[in-house]
Amino acid sequence: MIGCRSNITNASFATTYDATDRIVLQGDANLYRNSADVLKTDDALVVADALTPKVFSGAPTDGGFLHTPPNGTIAIDNTNSKLYVRINGTWKAVTVA
Repeated sequence: MIGCRSNITNASFATTYDATDRIVLQGDANLYRNSADVLKTDDALVVADALTPKVFSGAPTDGGFLHTPPNGTIAIDNTNSKLYVRINGTWKAVTVA
């Protein structure tokens, strides 16, 4: 629910909020709004099924994102079968066979 804050507890999952309104999961992992349109954790994130990066028809550009993407951002060029990663403010590519 939007704007809803509560402590949720069941047999295997406990959620609280810390002093800075970060969601704290089972006492140590956190999730919070870092800035406009950015969700962040200070811990590791493991995706069990699929993590889908943004797909472009051609090389990605910073303008193709809502905000300038940080270094480490991954993008796909669906037209040329390339995988891109942003390193030191530059998009670097490898061709996927």
